[in-house]
Parts: sequence; structure tokens; C-alpha cells
Amino acid sequence: MALSEARKISIFVLLGAAAFPACQRATEPSSDRAAGLAVAADSAPATPLPVPAALLDQIYTANRGLLKGMKADGFPATDGPDMDPLVAEARRYYETVRLPVVAGHGPADSIVPNTLEEWKQALGFEAQRPDEDRQAFRKRTGVVVYYNRNELGLGRELGCVRFTEAGRHGEKPSHGIACYVANYGHGFGESRPSLEMSIQGTEPRNTVCIIYRPSLGAGYEIQFYVFGANGRRQEWAQLDTLGARPHPMVCMNCHGGDYDSERHLALNARFLPLDPNLVDFPTDAGADLTRAGQEERIRAVNALAVETPLTAAQQEMVAGLYGNAVQTSGQTTAEHWVPEAWRATTEDHDFYDGVVKPYCTTCHLAAQAATDGRTLWSHKVFQTPTAFNAASLVDYVCEDFSMPNAQPTTHAFWNTTRPVTIAGRAFPSAADAFLAHEGIDRSRCTNLQTVSRCDRGPNPDRLCGDGANGLTCDRQTGRCVNARASTTSASL
Repeated sequence: MALSEARKISIFVLLGAAAFPACQRATEPSSDRAAGLAVAADSAPATPLPVPAALLDQIYTANRGLLKGMKADGFPATDGPDMDPLVAEARRYYETVRLPVVAGHGPADSIVPNTLEEWKQALGFEAQRPDEDRQAFRKRTGVVVYYNRNELGLGRELGCVRFTEAGRHGEKPSHGIACYVANYGHGFGESRPSLEMSIQGTEPRNTVCIIYRPSLGAGYEIQFYVFGANGRRQEWAQLDTLGARPHPMVCMNCHGGDYDSERHLALNARFLPLDPNLVDFPTDAGADLTRAGQEERIRAVNALAVETPLTAAQQEMVAGLYGNAVQTSGQTTAEHWVPEAWRATTEDHDFYDGVVKPYCTTCHLAAQAATDGRTLWSHKVFQTPTAFNAASLVDYVCEDFSMPNAQPTTHAFWNTTRPVTIAGRAFPSAADAFLAHEGIDRSRCTNLQTVSRCDRGPNPDRLCGDGANGLTCDRQTGRCVNARASTTSASL
């Protein structure tokens, strides 16, 4: 079995993504890693944000985690001599995973889906009826609409279905689960327009899909698909301004696991249950789209998630959110839930609720197993305050800025317009609360001032995402700006 080099080393993962992106850590901190991040925001943060060079780079570590062979339009070459070999590997992956044969839906033979519509039809997703508006369709089929404020900075539309895969070669049929998440937003971190686009259900940036198929064998049950804005299958996904990353490796930065390049399949990946406390819901688009109006849909999605091989820590999270009653219709989620181990003091409770949970655990709870079967140190760190306090995390967070490892999450973590209160003490940001917990402040982050400016290195624009993604580096302010935006758009 040939596995990615990143996972042949003990991996550290710090930070999260509710249903697709952020983080894993494979190497020791190094000062030369700090260098590219910018997120288009609704308002300019009061303090410049770190602009690290490499993000979502913990499974595929080369080239800052990005595909090579980019065209002038910002998209990767998909043929010819400039095409990255990982594009061809993604095609081998799709040829391997294909689609299950589902009785009563789709073709009679396993196929490689060319479009999102083919993928949905083959798995039995219901279509919108001719006389049905979009919100009525979503309510009937249990589709959840929200804004992912921490991990992606995009509006999202999440739908799931249970299916029965036909048995082959004398095997019994098996039950599986499939979910899709359509991402909406012209830019990353633009909360209101992105949420409005998700409500309308128009102009998706891309759609990421996950499937649970026991027929693929132990460790290989969870696999992924990506479809572009035009609905066609892609060999890559773009989840921030920096560019395209190879599929399916990009997914496993947060879903855990690794890529088996001999079998051409994801290994030991997980579903990510949805914690509604970590996302935002519409408040002015009708009662059905508020958090209260979507609680039953969220419960149904999480009830399906627990049927997949979640880690014990993920199972504890879902059980805590629903009081051990996620399968009970009408059960709603608890607010400010934290694991029992973090409830001993108000400070522990608030620190987990305000810092650890929003910026760490979505991914860390999923990323559990090393390639040799050991439980990763990075998975254990967040289980108890004692384990967290014993870990040395400062180098990852404020020296090489490798964690958080997702662009919007780094933005949110350091943003001084998002204060956090721990045991009655207010902090300007989650980062400030974390540093205080470690007994230091920003002045002890020796690279912070440098890394918070994009006007460094041979290509400052590339640290922001370059012109193809609409962001460039303002050499005067040292901040990433949206070159295509109106005068009211924010800079970073």
C-alpha cells in the first residue's frame, strides 16, 4: 500500500470545517512556511490578519498543497504537457470508486458520473417537482441551508439520502448513505451575499459530495466526488482564494484519513456531523429557514451520519448535542454543549466552547488513525484539558502559522472583530484567548507582524491568491485587496 508521505509521519491537525475543509499537521514547525492568505470579508478587520503561505496542505504537501499547471484564467490545465499528474490520478480515483448500482435508480451497471445530476439520479435523490418552489422542495426533502462562517466562508446547501446497493457476485445488498453540499458565494467570507445566494440556490461555486459504501471494504467505506459550477465532474476543488487543490486529497485535510495511491481510494476518512452552533442561518427569509425551522432537517442529517463509521469523539459530540436522542424525531440540539471532560470549571467550558470547538474539533475529531492504526496525538490533544495543556501548540499557531490550516478559519481565528469571552474575561479574538491560555500575548508571536503583510517574497500577489481569483497585494498597506470589487468591498 502506497500512502502519502504526509501520513507516514505523526500528523498534527488543528482546526475544523463543518462538512468539508481544514487541517492536518505532518511536520515540525519551520520559519519558512509562513507566507499566503486572504479572505474577502464583509468589513475590514481592525487588525491585519496573518497571510500564511501554505494552507490545506497536510495530505498533499508539495507546491503549498496546490495543483501545478494553472492556466491564465486561474483554473488547472486538464490536458496537455502542463497538466499536473494529480489530475490524471483523480481520474483513476473516479474510475475506481465509480457509483454503486442502486435498485430502482440510475443505470444497471456501475458508472463514473460525469455530472452532478447523474450522481444524484443514480443514488435516488428526489428531484424538484414542476409545481414546487425551491423552499418547498428543500423542506420536503430535508435539505439544510446555512452559512459556514468558520471553515469555508461560503453559503451552503446540504442534502442526504439513504440507498441500498445491489449485491454483486452473490453478495447481499448493503445500505449506504450519500450527501452533497453545494457551495455559494462570489467571494470567501462575504456572509450576507453568500447566504442570499444559497437561499436562492443559484450560481453554486461547486458541489462536494461524500458517500458511505460498506461494499468497498473496511477503511475504504467513505469516498468523495467534486462537481464544478456547471455541474460537471472535476478532478480538483477550490475552497479558498489560493487556488485549486487535488481531489480527493483536499477533502481529507478535514475528513481525516489518507490517500491509498495503490488502490486509488481514500482510506479511513469520516463523515462530519453538523453542529448548528458553528454555522449561521437565515433570519429574514421565512421561518422555515431559521435554525428553529431547520432543526428537524439537521437532526435527520446527523442521524444518518451516526450510521457511518464516526470516531468515538464524533459520536460523543452527536450524543451530547441531542441528549442521546438523535434518532428521535423532533429532538433539537443543545447550545454551548462541550464534552464532559471540559465541564469541570467555567474557564474550561468557555475555552472549549469559544476557541477549541469553533476552530479545532470539526477536523480533529474526524482525523483519528495513523497509517499503522495508532490513534494520532493530534486527536488525543482535544479530549481533555489536561491533554490540551500538556501539548505545545504555540509554534503551530503563532510561529509558523500552519494552524488553523484553512484560510477562512485563520481569518476568523485572528479577527479582532469577533471577540471571545472566557470565564467573564473578554478577548478581542479567539487567537488572543488561546495565547492568554498559553500565558503569552501577540507580542510573543515573533513572526506575526511580518506574516500579517502580503508585501513580501518574490510574488506578493500569489500570497493573496493572485489576479485570477480577484485578489492582489496592496504594496502600500501590505493587505490583500479585491481588485474586482466595488469601492464598498473590504480589504484584508
